[in-house]
Formats: sequence, C-alpha cells, structure tokens
Amino acid sequence: MPSLLQQLSLEHYADCFEKEEVDLSTFLTMTEPDLKEIGVNTLGARRKLQIAIAGAIEQKVGILTLNSIIKLTNYSVIFG
Repeated sequence: MPSLLQQLSLEHYADCFEKEEVDLSTFLTMTEPDLKEIGVNTLGARRKLQIAIAGAIEQKVGILTLNSIIKLTNYSVIFG
C-alpha cells in the first residue's frame, strides 16, 4: 500500500491504511464510505483512490478474461 499511495501523492494517508490493517486485496473492495471511515477526508484523495481501485479491478478482470480466451482457444485447437 505505501508504494501505491506514494504513486498517487497520497503517502500522508499511509497511517490510516496501516492502522485499519488495509492490505491491497482489502483496498480493492473499498467504497467511498469506507475511505471516509478510515480517515481519507478530502474528496480529491478519495477520487484518486477510487480511480486506482477501478483501474486495478478492470485490469484484473481483463487478465481473467484474456486467460479464459486463451484456455478456450487452446481447448478448441486440441479438440477442434
């Protein structure tokens, strides 16, 4: 989390995430109210974090989709 926060110029929130034991997998499930609850008080910071969450989820879904396509392609080549 510290490196992600640093990339977003939000390293001053590292203590909030550490105090609440938020790791990367938990971070990816956080909502705006969650961010407020742990102490991310400014709208700009919450938006940056929500954009990072959405991007990470989109990338993860894209990878899963790509892996599924590759498996299906390999399956059809073998059994096609």
